[in-house]
Amino acid sequence: MSLKLLTPEQIDALTNLPAPDLRAKLAGFRMDALSKLPPAPLDEPAKVENSSFKGPETDIPIRIYTPEGTGPFPVVIYFHGGGWVIGTLDSYDGLCREMCVSVGATIISVDYRLSPEAKFPAATEDCYAAVVHVQENAEKYNVDPARIAVAGDSAGGNLALVASIMSRERKGPSIKYQSLIYPSCDMTMNGPHKQSNPSAVLLPQIMNYFADCYLNGPEDMENPHCSPLKADLTGLPPAFVLTCEHDSLLEEGAELARRFKEVGVPCEYVHALGLDHGVIHTSRHHFPAVGPYQTAIYEGMKKALF
Repeated sequence: MSLKLLTPEQIDALTNLPAPDLRAKLAGFRMDALSKLPPAPLDEPAKVENSSFKGPETDIPIRIYTPEGTGPFPVVIYFHGGGWVIGTLDSYDGLCREMCVSVGATIISVDYRLSPEAKFPAATEDCYAAVVHVQENAEKYNVDPARIAVAGDSAGGNLALVASIMSRERKGPSIKYQSLIYPSCDMTMNGPHKQSNPSAVLLPQIMNYFADCYLNGPEDMENPHCSPLKADLTGLPPAFVLTCEHDSLLEEGAELARRFKEVGVPCEYVHALGLDHGVIHTSRHHFPAVGPYQTAIYEGMKKALF
């Protein structure tokens, strides 16, 4: 649903809800929209199973998608979007199934702690812990510890990039590749957004709501683990960066790709014309325009991991 269709009063009412109620309301919008569409076929990996691991503070649920074959497989650790406030394993199930089948890699989707119940840096620590856990338990998951990629969209793209930074800083697992889909890179939101037809999904009021939930205070905005454009990006894994034409995060994603190339990090940059924020986990059966960009993501992973 386009939030632009709501009146200013409805947007104000939405962003005055407590986070649990906002999650329920947005989930209701999504279910209502999906109910009006024909069922979309789901890709079928060889195995899909739920599990968990012991995180820094709590057990962290994960969902493991294993492809056909014998392995050990390359592995993509996926962090869902949702402004660090919303998003579930279920809402990204279709994307992770398709990614598993299309890439031929094991996909491990991570249900990191959400805000405001667990503010920054809870999500970053959970996501880095997931990378360490997968590497240390590679035999258990039948994956190759030398072929680990991280990926995510929006807030999840932020978390994937920050996991790469943390792994370099802490001399942690060697990450082979990072796939960053319209990532949030600069929480300070410096500079005007210049696209003429901005996002119908990521409205300024929603962005402010998410930031208020995630951050402990304004000082967090300058933290490189929160705003990775403020980090030293040298020595990070090769990257794929996707931006959308109608997206409030367009400029910071484009700047990230530019900065990667400036510091010598190999980066494939793809700009999705005509698309809006949040589109990547939409089924291509319902919205064919997203198909070529999903394929570009999968092809980037295959080239890096095989």
